[in-house]
Amino acid sequence: MLDFGYYNMDCMDGMKLFPDKHFDIAVVDPPYFSGPEKRKYYGRAVSPIGVQRHYKPSDEWNVPDKAYFEELARVSKNQIIWVCNYFDYSFGSGRIVWDKYNGESSFSDCEKENPRLTAKDSQGYWSLKGVLWESLCEGQVITKNIQQRLTGALCKLKDYEDTGYSPENVEHLRYILEDAVKELEKCQGQTELTKEIWHYLRAY
Repeated sequence: MLDFGYYNMDCMDGMKLFPDKHFDIAVVDPPYFSGPEKRKYYGRAVSPIGVQRHYKPSDEWNVPDKAYFEELARVSKNQIIWVCNYFDYSFGSGRIVWDKYNGESSFSDCEKENPRLTAKDSQGYWSLKGVLWESLCEGQVITKNIQQRLTGALCKLKDYEDTGYSPENVEHLRYILEDAVKELEKCQGQTELTKEIWHYLRAY
């Protein structure tokens, strides 16, 4: 296992060196589009506020796939994944939206990150993130960490119940939305809108 520090290496190779759930949280901002390896640069040499950027030519620029996100979930108890809306992967529920106030520019108006409340262990059993089922048994002490996590989960449950939808209603809406997207793609082909909707449907 690596010592504490900073390492310039392929993260897939690095994560293999750590045991399951070694990190309390992983905050990542992975590359989400292909291009720099073709143009041999990324971004501007000078930022809009005058910051000098000295980028070396990039021979490789690999967009993460399913294997990356599964390995990330293996080595960390919690994950915050910036720009999760760009990846073809089911991250589950929970989003924080960063409004970038880009106005009339061609850049994205916002980016999303994924903070899941639940997680599965290596055997496929789920639980509230950071809370073992054993810690909720009769006679166990409810720590401040567990209290905060349970409160967060209950607040999210309240938000869901306040919508007035039952699980059956939600499933019915999914079928309606899937049919609508399929019909839209028959007329216009696959668009950025339909890609975003399919990504949303897979995530929830």
